[in-house]
Amino acid sequence: MAGVHGRERWLYVPVLGSRAGYQDMELFIDGFGDAPLADRLRIISGRCGFRS
Repeated sequence: MAGVHGRERWLYVPVLGSRAGYQDMELFIDGFGDAPLADRLRIISGRCGFRS
């Protein structure tokens, strides 16, 4: 039996990059039935969407 730090305790998660996550957010917003709310959420679009 391996110790608590053994390899079998870890799950490899592949790196997809930030673009895939950003596209997921865009698809989520596009699926909203509430158009005014979707418009408000689209503030993430474009350059520097997460900067304050």
